[in-house]
Amino acid sequence: ALALIVSESDVFLTADVTERTHELASKLQFDSAGTPIGFDSSQDNRIWSYKSLGQEIGYRVLDSAANVRLTSTEDKFWPSNIGIARSESGAFNFEREGLLMYAATSSVEHDGRTWYLQFAASKRLMELLHVGFAWPFMGAGIVLFSLVLLFVFGGCAYVTLGYTLKPLREISE
Repeated sequence: ALALIVSESDVFLTADVTERTHELASKLQFDSAGTPIGFDSSQDNRIWSYKSLGQEIGYRVLDSAANVRLTSTEDKFWPSNIGIARSESGAFNFEREGLLMYAATSSVEHDGRTWYLQFAASKRLMELLHVGFAWPFMGAGIVLFSLVLLFVFGGCAYVTLGYTLKPLREISE
């Protein structure tokens, strides 16, 4: 496992793409004429990512008068009632097209002026990152670390107990 990770092999990436392709193929839907029309989204909650990943995350920078000076998204991404007033609270939520968005504001001082950076990510993107990436890799890391500890400490305990109990074994014989 260590050799595969260190070698930067694309074995895992290729396997993941192949597996995802097979999953999508099984969810493909067709119309009455036999033409593909999309995917069955009731069985897979990640179909949304193919159309809207660019709308799931965004940032903007506001000046002290709540004027947007820099943004990564369209204007309709951010509700009009969210301005600098949210800067004092740090984290906040809002709803965009029926989708819960987690957001936060941070102030930045530069050349005597205060700027406010707001960042937002959708609930489903955060769940995808946690459930699809973070938890599986953390679980694999914990299992691998546990196995290494088991073999290392098991071997050390065996050798240590062998040397420790050798005089007792000799006395008992």
